[in-house]
Amino acid sequence: MAVAAKWKVSKMLSVLLVSSALAAACANTDSDHAGAQPQASTKNEVTANARNEAANAAEVVLADKPREAEEKETLSLLASIPDKQIYLYAKEPEGVRLKAGEREADYDWLYATPRAIPPVLQTGDYDGDGHEELAMILNVGSGTGVSLYELHMAEFEEGVDSPLATKTYESADYLSGLNQEVKFSAHEREGKRVGEISVNGTISEITMESFKNAEFGNVNERLAIGSIVNFEASADGLHASFGVGLLFEKAVTPQYVGSIEADVAYKGDGFQLTNLRFEAIAEYKGRAE
Repeated sequence: MAVAAKWKVSKMLSVLLVSSALAAACANTDSDHAGAQPQASTKNEVTANARNEAANAAEVVLADKPREAEEKETLSLLASIPDKQIYLYAKEPEGVRLKAGEREADYDWLYATPRAIPPVLQTGDYDGDGHEELAMILNVGSGTGVSLYELHMAEFEEGVDSPLATKTYESADYLSGLNQEVKFSAHEREGKRVGEISVNGTISEITMESFKNAEFGNVNERLAIGSIVNFEASADGLHASFGVGLLFEKAVTPQYVGSIEADVAYKGDGFQLTNLRFEAIAEYKGRAE
């Protein structure tokens, strides 16, 4: 009986010892898990921060791309003289770039019209100084009753202030000269309506029988000059042509009867019209005096 009691006590002590050991082990495991949890949290935070930084960097790149695209130049060749290394490019959204060998310059010239007429480039010693200049003729306006070309000249001499010194024949300059040199008058002769156009004292007569008074009304003594302007260039010289229209009180648009033809003299500091003359369209040609 005493032996049995001792065995029971020993068994109970063993159970208690095992339970205590298990409890301690569990406590240590929980403690380890509790200590490891902050490390996992820190790792997640680092990963999240890295993702945020990557996203921010991507946003910066995407934000910069449109600016880079806007700043990137787009050039399209308009005209060239390859054997002289001369090239005229269209810049987007506007303006042109002229390249001559290693030299280049940008200008705010017009070049685009609905008819998409390409520029004309021609070299020649236009001012007689022994050096070639570059004449550039650009179409700057077209439409019903309108055809406008613009003349630009570029100097290639060494020592000029700018890489490519240019001069433009402004419309105000040639129109002021034309308005002084060209005169018009109308009158009746032998029952017929005729007009006289005087250029530097030379009178050309035009017939106006096509413009019946009842339909067109009275004619203005002021001529319509400036809506049709053309320039031509060759190695030997420059030429200009200006449409001449009559203005009637009942007509909405000018009635073109001919043109003023002229040579263009260039002297480095500007342009001048010379050898002016009137040429009538065949159906309006009268007698010349």
